Amino acid sequence: MLSSHRLTLQRLPWATLRSWAAYAALPVVGIVTAPILARALGPDGRGQLAAMLQPLSVADAFAAIGVPAAVTFYVARGVRPRRLRGPALLLLTISTAIVGLALFAYSSQVSRASGVSQNLLMILWLSTILGALIASRRGTWQGLKKFGMLDTERVSAAGIRAFFIVGLFAIGATSSFPFAAAYVASGLMASTVLLKRLPQGHASLTRRESQFSSGSFTRYSLLASLGTISMTLNNRLDQAALPAVVSPRELGFYSVAVTMAEIPLIMSTVMNRNLLAEVSSKAPRSTVMRTTLTGCVGVFLACLALALLCPWLLPLAFGVAFEPAIPLVRLLLIGTSLGTVATAMSVIITGRGQAGIGSIGPAAAAISTGVLLWIFWGQMTVELAAWIAIVAQALAAAVSGILLGTAKN
Repeated sequence: MLSSHRLTLQRLPWATLRSWAAYAALPVVGIVTAPILARALGPDGRGQLAAMLQPLSVADAFAAIGVPAAVTFYVARGVRPRRLRGPALLLLTISTAIVGLALFAYSSQVSRASGVSQNLLMILWLSTILGALIASRRGTWQGLKKFGMLDTERVSAAGIRAFFIVGLFAIGATSSFPFAAAYVASGLMASTVLLKRLPQGHASLTRRESQFSSGSFTRYSLLASLGTISMTLNNRLDQAALPAVVSPRELGFYSVAVTMAEIPLIMSTVMNRNLLAEVSSKAPRSTVMRTTLTGCVGVFLACLALALLCPWLLPLAFGVAFEPAIPLVRLLLIGTSLGTVATAMSVIITGRGQAGIGSIGPAAAAISTGVLLWIFWGQMTVELAAWIAIVAQALAAAVSGILLGTAKN
């Protein structure tokens, strides 16, 4: 009986559970510090904070231009990381320059709508340059399947962010910019753990170098970028666009709802991180299935729990002033569930080396998001934005499912 119990414990996905805990650190800090932000900023200030930070998530995806996924793929396939530095740096230099110009053009519109200085916005938004380089390094550790390094980074970012936010509140800060700077700085500071020297002497790192070329890396990066950018647009385009069309107060409600609805994505993020490395290295089918089922079931259960508990949990965490966000949370949780399935299938296809095919599902959803936002722009509300997100994620799941079933393994 004792040996059977011990065997059952050994079969539990302990590494995945550890990663879930590590990736949960930032959402937990978000919930714990939510009352602080609510008291310091109020709904309007919370909306300004969202206006400064949300466009960054979209910009980061464009700036990285698929390089992290390509680095993960080729490192997992046995190419030395040093061989990837040249083509990766060239792509990142071009992409960050283009993204910087786009952010500068958009900053004036967001500045007028939110009341935040354009100069302050650009100071924050230029962090995308460092973010792209960091993402590439993160891809290397992911390809090596050294997930402990990535877990350490996430926990460190959470701790530093909590320290900064509590400190700002203690000294009486009431402006949104210092808190936005705390968010950005905590992530950059935590990422320094990724600069640790890479492990040496792995025989697997030489087995496929003869098959690598800068051209193949560039093609994979560009094709993979269609998927990663599209996934980000599906999750963030509404938040990036809303600052220009809704009031800071409504944006504050939507931002809080998104914060709640994205809590289950800690499991989805870990699942996709592991799936790309496992499928790229041609792990057994049983391993891939276990990773997928563990992640999807975890997300579904978390979404159900949050849908039931949000009428109590949201006012407790953010204050009664944010109660209008409760219906939005439940809508966005539907999108979270659909998006989890869609991204898992897309990542599996991409890990097989078919980055272009893996990008089709997310791209179709991103296009539909943009089209629907354009069609309903004149009467846009936060509720309508939530429904658009649901439609987009459902389309991504349907298209990716068809492609996974028909694409060659």
